[in-house]
Amino acid sequence: MIIPVYKEPSREERQRDYDSFRIDDQRFDALSFDKSEPFSLSLLGHHWFHLFDDPDLEDCQVITNRNLHYCLAKTKETKEVSDLLVDWNVSPPDYEWFEYPDSFDQRVLINKGDYSNASALGLEIEQETPDSVWAITLLVAAAERVFKPVMKAAQKGNEKAIHAVHYLAHKLTHLLSKIAEVHPAKIQKISMNSLTWPILFSPNTKLEKPSRDFVTNRLHIGSKLLVGGQNKAWGNNTLTIVALELIHFIDRHKNSGGESELGRLCQKLPRLTKARAVSDWWPVGKAIFEFSYPEPHLVDDFDGLISTSREEPE
Repeated sequence: MIIPVYKEPSREERQRDYDSFRIDDQRFDALSFDKSEPFSLSLLGHHWFHLFDDPDLEDCQVITNRNLHYCLAKTKETKEVSDLLVDWNVSPPDYEWFEYPDSFDQRVLINKGDYSNASALGLEIEQETPDSVWAITLLVAAAERVFKPVMKAAQKGNEKAIHAVHYLAHKLTHLLSKIAEVHPAKIQKISMNSLTWPILFSPNTKLEKPSRDFVTNRLHIGSKLLVGGQNKAWGNNTLTIVALELIHFIDRHKNSGGESELGRLCQKLPRLTKARAVSDWWPVGKAIFEFSYPEPHLVDDFDGLISTSREEPE
């Protein structure tokens, strides 16, 4: 298999060939973001695709094309609005495909339903080799894809499927609680940036895993989020998701160590407050949002929100 070789374009090529936007007097394009990944509302099923990787967009609705190699599209299977805040910051492990050439071949096999090399991938994970990063992501994606028909059947009321969902949810939640007890510092990297946390609830608090005391005092749910999860002003709706994801996106660039052009600009932003949100954060967020969604009135998910995306927040 021939693996495409990516060559970083020169500044002259970027200015000539790449769509751009400006914040104050500084020019930015798709390569200005961390990992060259512009903003997207992932919880609404929006994701950027690199066209040089020949993605299959058959089951997607294209939202925005940005030359030369970027396409923002929406997957047909999206989550209901009522689940969006519950799923805040919940995502599969990520990695860079191009860093591990073997992953291209493995991905093709897995996507075709060929799991003949799953044991070898499992060995990579157990030995914590450099390749284990992409092996974990690949197997998690495969497992989710295989289990999806059972999930759909459970949602329709199939009792056997419901039993299966309960079984896996119980096993995984119990495992997560044990991991939290042994590796609390590693778990905190996730829990402190989450709005919710899975537990095994019981009327007998002694049987709960993890215990409420452990969750409260050790996991510190949501403590690192810029916007407190206990803030009742946040509604469980699309507008909330647009605001939260945009704030989170800017903050991630602000704390990325200045690895990208946008990251270096975001590092200069002051701490987020109500006043600073309007004077400093909003101009950055507006430019980032409009680069990804130049025609929001054409996006079905933004019905009724167009005025919000074009005006300053109150």
